[in-house]
Amino acid sequence: IEDAREMFFGLSVKGLHPDVITCNIMLHGLCKGLPNEAYVLLKKGGDHGGLPDSCCYNTIIKGFFQNKDTSNALQLLDKMVVKRYEELVPNIVCYSIIIDCTCKNGRIEYAREMFLGLSAKGLHPDVITCNIMLHGLKEGLPNEAYVLLKKGGDHGGLPDSCCYNTIVKGFFRNKDTSNALQLLDKM
Repeated sequence: IEDAREMFFGLSVKGLHPDVITCNIMLHGLCKGLPNEAYVLLKKGGDHGGLPDSCCYNTIIKGFFQNKDTSNALQLLDKMVVKRYEELVPNIVCYSIIIDCTCKNGRIEYAREMFLGLSAKGLHPDVITCNIMLHGLKEGLPNEAYVLLKKGGDHGGLPDSCCYNTIVKGFFRNKDTSNALQLLDKM
C-alpha cells in the first residue's frame, strides 16, 4: 500500500491526474486497513481526480464496515443522502452493501428495516439485494426468509436458484428438514 500511495500522490508531479477510477482503486486499497485515510482522500477528491462518485463512497462505506466501524459507515451514508448531488445519491449497490454488512455484523433487524424501506426511497432491490437479505435471514429466521422469497416479485423480480438454495440451506441449518424438502420439491 505504501508503494501504491507513493505512486498515486506522485502522479501530479508527472503531469498526470488520476480519474475517478484510479481514485477508487486507491480508496479500495486503503480500505483494507486504513478506511479513515481513505475517507480523507475521498474528501480531497477535487485535488486528486475530480469529484468522487457514488462508487467511491460505496467503497469507503464497505471499508468502514469491514473494519468494524459501523458508525462511520452509516454517517457516510447520511452525508450522501444530505448532499443529494446526482452522482452521490445512494443507489441499490450502496444499500446492498449496507444490508450485507449489517447482516454480517449481527444487525439483522436494521438490515431488514433498510431492505423493506427501499421502495420508499424509490429503489427496487434486484436479485442480488434480495439474495443478500435472504442470506442474512436464513441463519435464524428461515421462515421469514421463505416469506420474502415467495414475495420475490414484490422485491426485485423472480427469485433465482441461488435464492432457493439459500433458503433450503437455512432450513437445514435450523434443523427444519420438512420445509427444506418441500422447497426442494417445489424447485
